[in-house]
Amino acid sequence: MAYGYVTPEGGFTIEFWFKRDALGATVQTLVNQRTQASVAWTIGGQNGYGRQLLIELTATGALSIQMINESATTGTSVLNYTDPSPTGYASDNAWHHVALRLDTNKQGWLLFLDGEAYLSGNTSAPLNWKPGILTFGAQYAPHLGDWGTYVWDKWLAYIAVYDQYLYSSQIQEHYTAGSGGTVYYNDDEVTRLNRIADWAEVPDQSREFETPLIKLQGIQVTGANALTAAQDTVSAASGLLFTDGQSRLVYQSRRHRYNRWSVVTLAESTDSAPEVGLTFTIDNTNIFNDVRGDRPYGSTVRLVDNVSKAAHGRKVYSFTIPVTTAEELQNAVSWVAAQYREAVVRVSEISLRAESSDLIEWIATGGITIGDHITFDELPPEDAPDVKMDFIVEKVSLNVDIKNRVWIVSLQLSPYELQKVFQVGVSNLGDQWKIAY
Repeated sequence: MAYGYVTPEGGFTIEFWFKRDALGATVQTLVNQRTQASVAWTIGGQNGYGRQLLIELTATGALSIQMINESATTGTSVLNYTDPSPTGYASDNAWHHVALRLDTNKQGWLLFLDGEAYLSGNTSAPLNWKPGILTFGAQYAPHLGDWGTYVWDKWLAYIAVYDQYLYSSQIQEHYTAGSGGTVYYNDDEVTRLNRIADWAEVPDQSREFETPLIKLQGIQVTGANALTAAQDTVSAASGLLFTDGQSRLVYQSRRHRYNRWSVVTLAESTDSAPEVGLTFTIDNTNIFNDVRGDRPYGSTVRLVDNVSKAAHGRKVYSFTIPVTTAEELQNAVSWVAAQYREAVVRVSEISLRAESSDLIEWIATGGITIGDHITFDELPPEDAPDVKMDFIVEKVSLNVDIKNRVWIVSLQLSPYELQKVFQVGVSNLGDQWKIAY
């Protein structure tokens, strides 16, 4: 069957499945590409007129690859490679997946067998093919008098041609999908969380997931730990996954922490002030002025703040997020680079204690939850760098003495403004205190 043609510009990938229950009597063709020009050169043996590419099985059951460059009048062999140790794939009556990939340099090639790199090398010169005719299951060039030779007489299926370089993980996923596995592409984070929750048999009524924000790269979940897969999914979206004490699995997106009103203000005037003992320090632990991000099998982005680097030295922060677009990656790098380039005020310890406080009792009994925005006000100057400071609740712990009506609530907090949540478009804090986390 004819299929158009592939060019070496930018690389290419050709995939297919084959099956044989016996060796052929002679060489049999899996893939062949011939130039569309009327030529007489015969590189590659009988009926090889105009040959550019050949993938075949020899009579002894070995995969073989030929690549031939062309000029106006002749052809030049740049690759003639045969598997030196065939493993029986040509006659075991089993389906096998084959992918041939040409690198973007037009010389490096890699042959995959059943999802794994199998044979590799370099052509003796970069490929310079002109338009051709790509055929599966035979050699075919009717304009050169070849109406079908070295015909494949067994099974071929799921033929695919990409005029670009596919990453090894993508080829592995294609093999996984074709061999009975399930690969999920282009899920948003909530769709994927629901897949994982279905797999882990989490009841629908025990799921509370916010609106999705991003599209994720492909994943094969079989054999993975459910909790790890869920946390990886949420981490990619820069969100938060937790159980809320009510037998629910809760996902909060990164938007949950931005532009949210303050649920409660804790202050002396409301009988709910933090006890003395807050500790604030200024250091450069979380300065990042050389920020590098990448997405698996995709683009990379790097931003350097030379002013910060001159003041504090190079501070590198690298991360990977499995998103589908380069824009999402750029946003992530820009956010970190913009917000974490200065020495900052850090909170190293916070505790709350109040006796007979209705407000603290309300907090302890569910008034606030993880992800809520709260405010500390009327902080003594000797205890804090500013009178008023905003935080996001990360964890709530409660110790109750009912007899004496003493409620001790411990809150694990992160700064409201700075949390390494990858987002672009939030304005700088000006001369406000910056808190790194």
